Amino acid sequence: MRILMALACAGILFIAHAPVFSQADDQDGDGFSDAAEIYMGTSPMGRCIPTDQEYDGIDMWPVDLNRDNRVDVSDVTAELLWYGSDVNKGFDDPAFNFTGPRYDLAPDVMGGDGFVDIQDLIQIAERFGQTC
Repeated sequence: MRILMALACAGILFIAHAPVFSQADDQDGDGFSDAAEIYMGTSPMGRCIPTDQEYDGIDMWPVDLNRDNRVDVSDVTAELLWYGSDVNKGFDDPAFNFTGPRYDLAPDVMGGDGFVDIQDLIQIAERFGQTC
């Protein structure tokens, strides 16, 4: 139920929130600026993880949280696990098992806020069902 409510809210709100960067600032064309991808720890140079190669530890598409090259309920679930979290708290703390900025998917939207919140779910909702 929580997932459906979050997606419903995201669907209503995402229309009014557009990223504040030019397409020239997005080398891989995935809808996230290069600066945002560096902040999140994803690659600004590649959109998808090659499925024929071993995972090298670098995520490509920010909204593909489970690295399966599609945006689906698994990615929503992964984001909801950290909903409300401060991305700076517990960063790089193995006991906390939270990778901080990796889940802050909206640093380009309205200046970002450093929390996992509805703005981040909106990023997933806008791409839900897409593959790369």
